[in-house]
Amino acid sequence: MKKISRDIFRFCVATAVLYTTTDIATAADTPPASADDIKEIVVTGSRIPRRDYEANTPIVTVGSQALQQTGVVSMEMALQQLPQFMPDMNANTPLLSNGGRAQVNLRGLGANRTLVLLDGRRMVSSDPTGVIDLNTIPTSMVESVEVISGGASAVYGSDAVAGVINFKTRNNFEGVEVNTQYGQSTRGDAGQEQHSITLGGNFAENKGNAVISLSFMSRDLVRENTRPFFANANPQAVLPHGSYQIDAANLPTQAAVNTAFAAYGVAAGTVLNTRNLGFNDTGGPITLFPLTGTIVNYQGPGRPYIIESPTSVTSAAGQYISLIQPIDRYAAYAKMHYDLTDKITGYSQFYFAQNDVATTAGPTTLTMSMAVNNPFVPNDLKPILASRKNPTAPFTVAKIAGEFGMRAFSYRYTTYQTMAGLKGDFDVLGSRWNWDVYGSYGTTSEIFSTSSSTDQNVVNTLTLAADGGASTGCAYNPFGFNNAITQNLPLSAACLKLLSRQ
Repeated sequence: MKKISRDIFRFCVATAVLYTTTDIATAADTPPASADDIKEIVVTGSRIPRRDYEANTPIVTVGSQALQQTGVVSMEMALQQLPQFMPDMNANTPLLSNGGRAQVNLRGLGANRTLVLLDGRRMVSSDPTGVIDLNTIPTSMVESVEVISGGASAVYGSDAVAGVINFKTRNNFEGVEVNTQYGQSTRGDAGQEQHSITLGGNFAENKGNAVISLSFMSRDLVRENTRPFFANANPQAVLPHGSYQIDAANLPTQAAVNTAFAAYGVAAGTVLNTRNLGFNDTGGPITLFPLTGTIVNYQGPGRPYIIESPTSVTSAAGQYISLIQPIDRYAAYAKMHYDLTDKITGYSQFYFAQNDVATTAGPTTLTMSMAVNNPFVPNDLKPILASRKNPTAPFTVAKIAGEFGMRAFSYRYTTYQTMAGLKGDFDVLGSRWNWDVYGSYGTTSEIFSTSSSTDQNVVNTLTLAADGGASTGCAYNPFGFNNAITQNLPLSAACLKLLSRQ
């Protein structure tokens, strides 16, 4: 067997030598081709000069075609599909405070440590931390995106510790380009659309080029309660019908708690005196139930507002949280360059972006300080309060105040930047030097408004009053499920204006 293997090996080597010798002889006999015989030379392979291969830090270049193929209308959602990006503020951020802004976060070091450039130059920041809103990037003009995922703070400063993202726009654009895009989820919601028109051309015998691009983007609101997998998202111990929050330094006695729950047929010791207590509102007198531990005497309401388990009752806060934030964005971009000489080029750039976000959130969550002699304190709670070490001390009631309605938020972010400069090159002692001098000016403004956000100080003034605020013309009963309404104590327009920022 070994002899047969050696023979096969010798045959293969001999054959390889024969073919090699034949190729060399053929090549030697063939006369070299002249320049006139060469019609076309195609260079392939990985030796083509590109910054990805020449740079001393890791660089990834993403072309405009790859960005378009992601199918999303916002730049940050396209970039966050790359592995070096961590999730940050984007369309899926539930926080209303970001006002529709979009940020990127390289390697999880923070958006304020990720530098964003446009054509290699700094952009005007979108908030006091110096972070750039990617919604201000003219997506229709982006030719490619360079991502330096290694630290570049030695060149750019501390805002580039995580890396640099450089958006490169198209040069020498000629013609008219119209883009339109629309999409939605398989459920028929989450609609998003983007439209843009770009016009450009050369002038002065091709010495200069000017281009302008206008775009509009819109994205619909989607709430978490539209998806089954978010039905129990973000549970909170604060309930729409309120709860008594235990003070560990001023606990009621176990005997008083046992007596209160004995009236509901609950055995002594089932509900500990360290448990927060919720308020049942069934249209009659307010009754009590524990929020944690062994859940007894809970009488609703049930889903979708409340999540009930054998050991806890919590609020389904995800009913109101945004799964996708809505936004309307208007943007304009202009760019021009002109060759003053063979060595000097003048250029200018301008961009404008306006983001409008209008959305709503759940009712205000209140943590109120309540006087023990407030006339609205439920009768079943009074003996428990009286058993405390300091029975006259105010106690705390927490509640999702549905009687004030959904909170409304409106944001408008406006950003613009203009830039002009000169660049060129010159030769010194056989070496070519490049220079670039420019100046830029930009501003960012924010307009924010909200309604139905309750003033906590005013509420405490009413709940700490012995008459419950009746002398002010605004008697507020916080106990029960929107109890100020269900107990035939509707809040007047003047009272709502007093309690909330309307």
